[in-house]
Amino acid sequence: MSKDRDFEGVVCPHCQSDNNEVLSLFGGSSSEVLFKCSDCDTCFNWLKWRGALPTSALDYAKENSDAQGPTS
Repeated sequence: MSKDRDFEGVVCPHCQSDNNEVLSLFGGSSSEVLFKCSDCDTCFNWLKWRGALPTSALDYAKENSDAQGPTS
């Protein structure tokens, strides 16, 4: 089976394997692709337009608290 060139470089966030299969072209939202890692059997979303994993809730909170600067 040949790999889809649109998804080159996608690695599992849990085991870093690139042995992944597309389960759905629309994951948690229309901008995400749902993958399943063939090595560790973990499912994960990948953002189509950024070519990256979605930001986790903790990353989002940290990014937004840093952008606002110190509070008085």
